[in-house]
Amino acid sequence: MGVITMGKILMEYGFLDSNVVNLRSSESRGVSQREGSVFSYIKFQMGDHQDKLSESSSKFSILSPSPKLQSIHLMIALDSLEMIRNLHYLKDNGTIFLNTNTNIPKSCLTHEDSTYPDLKKVLKNIKEIYPKVKIIKNNYTKKALEQTNRSIMANKFILQELPLEYPQIFDKKLFSRLLHKFFS
Repeated sequence: MGVITMGKILMEYGFLDSNVVNLRSSESRGVSQREGSVFSYIKFQMGDHQDKLSESSSKFSILSPSPKLQSIHLMIALDSLEMIRNLHYLKDNGTIFLNTNTNIPKSCLTHEDSTYPDLKKVLKNIKEIYPKVKIIKNNYTKKALEQTNRSIMANKFILQELPLEYPQIFDKKLFSRLLHKFFS
């Protein structure tokens, strides 16, 4: 399960959650075979009638179609290069879920002048430049292999953390049923 399927799961969640009053998405497909960036942007707008959301968070963008610079609240990065490529869209107090599993592109292996960035240095620089950004990092691929013997389950482990981090946005029971549907 990849980026596009994750976007579909988040879109379906938006359709099922009665508190979501507006839902938009866009995606990029097919470029990964040429080492391009694959993305799925989703924007949820929560209803203002919700008691559990403060006035300041009633319009909560997860990822927005054609996002503006520094407009995204939540980034799910399945690869550190994708995080770096899209960091300029993240709000200065946003959250990043990062799969620290390394997928070194062929270009870094075949071209001497291309190197894969050192993740520790990148994360240190991000914290210096964006001190309010919350980075939830884990090698979700390793976790999936250890627990299920299937690396494809890594994205399920990432998605399972969303209701824990954003309980005011994601209903835990509804999200759990949806993940069960996609991953059973």
